[in-house]
Formats: sequence, structure tokens, C-alpha cells
Amino acid sequence: MGSLQRRHASLCEQQGPASCQIIGMTKTGAEEDEVEGVLEMAVATRQARAFGALLEDAALDAGARQVSAEIASEELSKQIVDTEARVRARAELRDRLTQVLRSRKGKVAELVEAERSLAAVNEEIDQAKSWLREMGGRVAYARVTVHYETGGAAGSNFLRPVRGALGSPGAIFGVIAALLILAGAVALPLGAGWWVQGAVRRRLAPAARPAPEAPEAS
Repeated sequence: MGSLQRRHASLCEQQGPASCQIIGMTKTGAEEDEVEGVLEMAVATRQARAFGALLEDAALDAGARQVSAEIASEELSKQIVDTEARVRARAELRDRLTQVLRSRKGKVAELVEAERSLAAVNEEIDQAKSWLREMGGRVAYARVTVHYETGGAAGSNFLRPVRGALGSPGAIFGVIAALLILAGAVALPLGAGWWVQGAVRRRLAPAARPAPEAPEAS
């Protein structure tokens, strides 16, 4: 299983950082025992399905079987459209405030307030554009998660008690011996009490009288 996980990770690296990036990679258990692992990757959305097919082919070549696949991407289209509209509105307000400051028409207090408003609008526009860049990156990549399990781990819920019983005969013999000792500890006092009770009854019972002799014929 470990070799297949490493092969999948190599496939991701071969696509290049613009197409596939490894987010996380974990494995638990020893190779000769039940092993489980997870490989998380960020794959370019336009290549996610094709890359999933590559992962499946690599698993088949290794003699493994794909049980499930998980490809998840965030739906942010509406948020992006709303934010783009807000940026356009803020940009129009920025242009009007800039025109007011250039004309120098109005009271000093009004011009100062216009400068403050312009600074706040510019800050909002910068934050919105930064958010758009971040969301664009999140939409461009889909999260691909691969879970690995050995055959023993997949059927462990039913077979683990059986394997545990068959794999530890010493423990089984120990349990049997303990049961025998416990049975002896209970049966011995009961047997001794029964024997003592019988002996007392025999001692206290009256001795049997001899039968009377028949008279002799004259």
C-alpha cells in the first residue's frame, strides 16, 4: 500500500505545481499488518477528472481496487459575481470623489471629508480585489482525496476477533486453565462438604440389630 501511495504522489508531482500540489500525506500501521493512509492533493479543476483516471490506472497496475473516489470543489461563482459588482460600484464612487478633489470646489471641511472617503473606498477596493484573487485560486483547484486500506483493514470489523483468537493460542490455553482452576476451587469444597456430611450420618445412624433366632423344634 505504501508503494501505491508514493506512486500516486509521484504522479501529482509529475504534473507540475501549476496542475497538482500535495496538501497532506499520512500512513498508519506496519506493512505486514493492517495499513491505512490518506493522500490529499489540490488538482487544477480542468484536469481533475483526467488525473483521477490516472490514479485509478495506477491502482489497477499495482493490483489494487478502487472502492471510492472523492473530488470536491467549492462553488463560489455567486460570491465572485457579487464582489465584482461591488468593486465596480466602489470604483465609480472613487472616480467621483477624485473629480471633486481635483476641482477644488467646496468648503475645506467638505474637501477633507472627500479625501477620507476616497481613502476608505480605495481600501475597500483593494480588499475586494485581494479576495477575488484568493477565490479565483480556490476555484481553479479541486481537492482530490485518496483513502488507502489494506484488504485486512477493509474486513477488520468482522474478521479481527477471529484473527485475534487464532493468532493467540497461548491466551486461549491460559483462559481454559483459569476456568479449570476456578471450577476446581468451587467443586473441591462442595465435594469435601458432601463427604463429611455422609460420614457424620453414617456415625450417628444406630447399629443394625441382629435378627432373632428361630426356636428349636422339640
